This record gives sequence, structure tokens and C-alpha cells, in this order.
Amino acid sequence: MNIQSASNSEDAKAKAKAAKEAIEKIVQVGMRQFVGGHQEAAENTFRFCLQMDPNQAKSMHYLGMLLVMKGQIDDGLDLIRRSIKIDPSDGVWHNSLGHVLLEHGYAVSSKTYEKEAEDAFLKAISRRQDFAEAHTNLANLYSYRGDMRRALIHFKRVVHLQPTNNNARSSLAAAYVRAGQEKQATELYKEWLLQEPDNAMVKHLLSALTGEKVPARAEDGYVVSVFDGCADTFDEHLSKLEYKAPQLVADATRQLLGEPACTFDVLDAGCGTGLCVGGMRPFARRLVGIDLSPKMIEKARQRGGYDELATGELVEFLMGRPCAFDLVVSADTLCYFGRLDDALRGCFVSLRPQGGLVFTVEAMDVDGDYKLCSQGRYEHGRGYVERTLADAGFAQIALCAVVLRMEYRRPVNGWLVSARRPAHESDSSVNA
Repeated sequence: MNIQSASNSEDAKAKAKAAKEAIEKIVQVGMRQFVGGHQEAAENTFRFCLQMDPNQAKSMHYLGMLLVMKGQIDDGLDLIRRSIKIDPSDGVWHNSLGHVLLEHGYAVSSKTYEKEAEDAFLKAISRRQDFAEAHTNLANLYSYRGDMRRALIHFKRVVHLQPTNNNARSSLAAAYVRAGQEKQATELYKEWLLQEPDNAMVKHLLSALTGEKVPARAEDGYVVSVFDGCADTFDEHLSKLEYKAPQLVADATRQLLGEPACTFDVLDAGCGTGLCVGGMRPFARRLVGIDLSPKMIEKARQRGGYDELATGELVEFLMGRPCAFDLVVSADTLCYFGRLDDALRGCFVSLRPQGGLVFTVEAMDVDGDYKLCSQGRYEHGRGYVERTLADAGFAQIALCAVVLRMEYRRPVNGWLVSARRPAHESDSSVNA
């Protein structure tokens, strides 16, 4: 090689190095935009970097994550996979791949995607043994699969790494229960209560396991903590569970009251994020929502469709609105009540004569009134629901066995219930 050729080669290397360093500086700008929540700016920056260098792995990976966040899941996954092929060294990237597959249902609907997600989490952990998020994701995947032995290994690891992480402790306790290890779950909750004696969630779930001090209904503090904590992901989570209650309630309302004509004053009791609004709005000239969770009410407000939204305790609200509604509906709210008499009497008081009531509860698979189950919700017996409705004064009582949703690929059975406040209080009947 002559002197001129050597000089040209050195110049080319220097220019390539300078170009790479310049692109990396721009990538860092994109990362700051990404972390700061400036998604559009970050997307533009990453796309510019990829125009400069089509194999810039970091830009490719985080552009993929942005596309997933925008709902372009397949395109995002393609970029994430390609970035890992270029640079397989980053455990966070492997975890991101598995997380997207798991969170968006790929890993629970296809054996191929399930294996890909599992491999991604295992690679993430192999690169960093203390990677708590990857252990959590892998444990959740094993839970979906029903492999509780492996799930417990990784849930325990997360609690070991993060002993004050309440989500991790809750997940471990639930996994113990699913694995038939109620004793271990009970011990975990008791130890937890020693640290947080006023934790309403832990007290409630411990009662469900031990059968001791079982409340007639879930405490307000428990309900608020559960639903405030899951408000941001509530709709997406229920979509994965094939949640049917809002549509079932709408169908039963049509059967009870006829085709919708925007003529009724309607209460959505326990409205949550507003999943019933689409089915109820056609019936309503005025639609009111009530929920105990402030964060769920805020999500319902963002969804829109309600004329009024209120945060408060349901029975108190019902008793404070006598003869205010033509229709009260409630999708999977009364499963947080054991005894139903106060709630159903409140519904009766709030309804006008001939007003309709439609709701769902989870069904007991044995005879009895109600029981508090390990997941913190109550199940109810058919006869108990019918008797309590009749005692409250309702007529035209009908119960239908339904599947409310799927949990861990198994159906959750429930009762779809309808009734009417009679025109005259002496008129009541029960329909099978």
C-alpha cells in the first residue's frame, strides 16, 4: 500500500468514526425525548438516525417500542427483533421483546410466541441475574401457562430482590394460592400485616384465605386501593380476559325494557372506567355513573358519554337519590358485596315504579348464600340472590347462568340478573 492509499484509508476511518459519534449524540437526544414522554419528537429523531445508519440498533429498538405504544404492534415487534439481532447483549431489550409479546396477548394465544417470550425473558435474566422486571414477566408467563412451580421460583426471586414491593408480594401470594399452598400465602399475609397493620387489601385477602373475620362486604379502603391501582391498565387487562359483562348487561336491559330510545334516566352503579357507557347511552336521556375509586371515575370522565359522574359509596348514593332513576345497571360491582340486602334495597329506593335493575355477580358452585374467595371477590348462590331481591321488593326476577370472563384460560361463571320495581309494592314474582 502506497503512502497516498494509507492516508485515504485513515481519513475514511476517521470520517466513519466521526459520523458514528455524531449519530450516537443524536440518539441520546432521542432517548431524552423518549424518557421525557415526547413521543413524536423521539420518533422523528430515531427515524432520522436510521436514515443516517439503517443498522443503528438503539434507534431501531426504541422506535419499535414507540410504535408498540402507538398501537402498531407488528411493526414495532419487527424493529425490536431486528435490533436484538444486531446487538443481543442488552438484557433490557430481550425483556422488552418478551414484555410486548406477553402484554399484547401474543404469548398466551400462540405456542410459538409463548416460546419466543420465554426465551427472551431467560436471555434477559442470563445477562443480569437481579433483573426483577424480567423475573416478574417470566413468572407471569408461567402463571398464564399454569406452570406454578416455575412461576413460584421467579415470584420468590422478585420478593427476595424487592422485599417491600407490594405488587410482588401480592403476586407471590396469589401464586401460592393457585399452587394449592394456602399455608404459605397465609404466612406471607400475616408477616406483611406485621409491617403494615392497617393495609386493607392484606386484611381482606387474609380473611378470604383463613375464613376468619370475613366482612359482609369489602371495605372501602380495599376497593379503592385495588381499583385506583389498576385504573391505567384496567380496560386493556379486561380485554385480554374476554370480558363480557357490559355486553351481557346491555342485552339483558333490552330484554327487560325493550329497544333503546333515549328515554330513561339511567344509573351505572360501579361504573369503573365506563365500559358500560356504549351499551347504556342509547337507553338514556340522562346517564349517571357512580364509583368508589377516584381514578376510575377520572378514566370514565376521559371516555365521555356520562351526564354526571360521582365518586362515593354506592349504598349511600342510592339511598340519597329516591325515585331518581328508571334503570340501574351494575356490571361486576356487587361481587365486592357479600350480603346484598343493603345494596339491593338501595337500588329499589333509587328506582321509580316499574324501573328496571340489571346486574351481574359471580356464581357459587355449591349451595349457600355467599362466600369470600381467595381472589378477594364474593360468589353468590342463586337462591340467595332471588330471596334478597324479593325481600327488597322487586318483581319479575330472572337469573341466567353466564360466563363473565376468562381467568388463566378458565371461565368465570356468573349470574346475569334482572328485576323490576313493581308499579304497586304488593306485586312481586320470581321467574326461573
